[in-house]
Amino acid sequence: LAGLNGIGLVFEGRGSLETAARFYRQAAEGGDPTGAHNLGINLENRGSSQEARKWFARAHELGDHDGAFLLGESLLGEKRYSEAEEWLRKAQDMGHHQAERALADLKAARTAAIRPGTSAPDAPDNVKA
Repeated sequence: LAGLNGIGLVFEGRGSLETAARFYRQAAEGGDPTGAHNLGINLENRGSSQEARKWFARAHELGDHDGAFLLGESLLGEKRYSEAEEWLRKAQDMGHHQAERALADLKAARTAAIRPGTSAPDAPDNVKA
């Protein structure tokens, strides 16, 4: 399965993202966490965020701590803050330091968006401390 990822990386390096995705998908469907991770990034980069999130979740299930982080980041990009927080916490629990930073940034953004005497209809959900 690692060989499939390697072939995918070669094609991706040459700018052939769709061909790379085929190799990543084969690896991911075979149970390889790196394949699921790489496929998710490939799909995200090609604008298929919803499908990418499926593969980030699969990467996480297979033990890839980046999968949870990348899923959380993708959800943040769509302003799905509560779901993003859940996935970022999973990544944090696995020792992912960028997830810790992202959670701190999310908390700061929520605090800044909700100030007394202001109206913030698009403010993110409340964050647990």
